Amino acid sequence: MVTTCASSASTLARRVLTESEHARFKQDGFLTLPGLAPDHDLVAVRTTLATLFENSGRTYGVIDHALDLAPQLKHSLVFQACERIAKELLGPTAAISFDQALYKPPHESIGTRWHQDQAFQGPHRPMNTVHFWIPLQSVNELNGCLHFMRGSHLLGLLPHDQCSPNDPYAITPRQLPPLEIVPCPLTLGDATIHLPLTLHHALPNRTGSIRRAWALLFKPSSKLDALNPLPRLRQLFRTAA
Repeated sequence: MVTTCASSASTLARRVLTESEHARFKQDGFLTLPGLAPDHDLVAVRTTLATLFENSGRTYGVIDHALDLAPQLKHSLVFQACERIAKELLGPTAAISFDQALYKPPHESIGTRWHQDQAFQGPHRPMNTVHFWIPLQSVNELNGCLHFMRGSHLLGLLPHDQCSPNDPYAITPRQLPPLEIVPCPLTLGDATIHLPLTLHHALPNRTGSIRRAWALLFKPSSKLDALNPLPRLRQLFRTAA
């Protein structure tokens, strides 16, 4: 069965999660966050990331640690909104641990394969993170919005295989569970958040334009909080151990 996440163009000055959203996030392993930041803020982020790509001699691809290259991105409203929600979920020591600019080329044929982010670390290093995915334009099933498998975070880490020796991100589970697939089309200003064990993927970008997105990962920065996240998420993270 395939259902669709709803999105909204409304912008909230200080976005926090409702009790209903907390419950859905715990149950589903992902959540759509409508109206996370205003359009002008996302346009400014897109301009900054475009400069990073120009400096790298590329127009699309992946840039890891964009925040190290452009620290001013931390002053964006969207970053501050994500940081605030991460602290709400993980506790006051939550801090950014990794980020990526993900620019999918036009007329791309492969897409992003189904995977769990925890698979990049393996079974012995639980990530204890929350992952935000922020499109820098409207995204849908034509240009590569994310799809999630509802409740897949409760299965633990599945065995993954490397699909291409030349692409460290090309991994996929050996077998996919028969769970509900939820596509999440978003408008500018919306985002998604998911857990490291949540299965997700994106279809190919079939349009003639680059599909631009920014991914942020937050984790507790103190060792005590990393081992003992808030009760809301403790059960979810324990399945990764």
